[in-house]
Amino acid sequence: MTRNLKRFLKILLYFALGFVLLKAAFIAYLVWFQPPLYFPKPTGSHAVGVKTYHWIDTSRLEILHHDPLHPHRELMVSIWYPAQGTLAEKPATPYAPELVSYLKKNHKKMWFLGFARPLYAYAQPEALINTGSTRYPVILFSHGSGVVRESNTAQCEELASHGYIVVSMSHPYNSYVTMFPDKHIADGEQALKERYNNPVDAKKLLDQDVEIRFADAQFVLKKLELLAHDTQSMFYERIDQNNIGMFGHSLGGATTAQICRRDARVKAGINMDGTLYGTDPMKNIGKPLMFISHKESTSEKKMLQAQSADVYSAVIKNMKHMGFTDFALFNTTSFFFRCLVKMNEIGDPGPMNGYRSTKIVNAYVLNFFDKYLKNNPSELLDDNNKKYPEVEAQKWIQK
Repeated sequence: MTRNLKRFLKILLYFALGFVLLKAAFIAYLVWFQPPLYFPKPTGSHAVGVKTYHWIDTSRLEILHHDPLHPHRELMVSIWYPAQGTLAEKPATPYAPELVSYLKKNHKKMWFLGFARPLYAYAQPEALINTGSTRYPVILFSHGSGVVRESNTAQCEELASHGYIVVSMSHPYNSYVTMFPDKHIADGEQALKERYNNPVDAKKLLDQDVEIRFADAQFVLKKLELLAHDTQSMFYERIDQNNIGMFGHSLGGATTAQICRRDARVKAGINMDGTLYGTDPMKNIGKPLMFISHKESTSEKKMLQAQSADVYSAVIKNMKHMGFTDFALFNTTSFFFRCLVKMNEIGDPGPMNGYRSTKIVNAYVLNFFDKYLKNNPSELLDDNNKKYPEVEAQKWIQK
């Protein structure tokens, strides 16, 4: 072996070792040294608790996946509520631990770049409910397709801090992943790929998904009624069944519109950037409704014009579809998460600072429900307040 070849191989070895060390250092940074993400502090006067339930609807078979061991529709439900005590200065509750665990095991790249760093929210699991009010208004939440029930934790915590019980349901096989107490998993990522891979009629599938979600929400309402009368439940005589609202993102927004129109128990709803699907989606709902979106659409405008009750629209500039979820916070605080967005691994939240966009969305959601579930005046809705210049808001006057 010539001297030049030996020298070349030695340099090559150094480069290889350097690459390995650099890669190890990069992984170590992603896992152990990234700064934590702290969720924005809720602005209400209450501390926030969260409790998780596993509910099985034995009246429905699971039609999106065949599993002989689990033949019926099963849901995981998270309930945020006003809790005793005060909010900590910094959050300390790990965010969506089941999702993070699943990604760590099954999607290393997404976990490393997006979810390996510490992620902290405020709600304390199993905290004692605040007994200062006899009953709290209830707000259901329906997440978008391909995400999880915790994907709008920022809104759920904010509402709970202002005296609401907020109930977020999973939609298995439409959620990205749903993990159950017995450790079986509803793999929505795979189910969605199989169902929506070059579908002959995508609208038909979306309509079907909204109808399944509609039934999920009705089942959850039934279970909440049972909790309200269960003397062993922390929610015994704490749920105000006369003041129930709902909001949802994307397909969850379409679900919200359907529930508002077809279920008398729900008084008002917010559709966050959701195209309308399901049964007769353009029909008059007859209840207060709000569309919060990143751009005005023709179908949204047509639907708003068809309503007989108070309806509002709020278009937020410099946001995109996923900006209405917690991913807006992730995108702002992590270069590596933005890499996932660029690689189309995750939907784009848009260029607006995530803490700013979350503050704006929280404000409009809270103002709407305060007005229609608590009969409080609204600085943003009553006077078309221009507090947020990024927002073009309008109350639609019915003819």
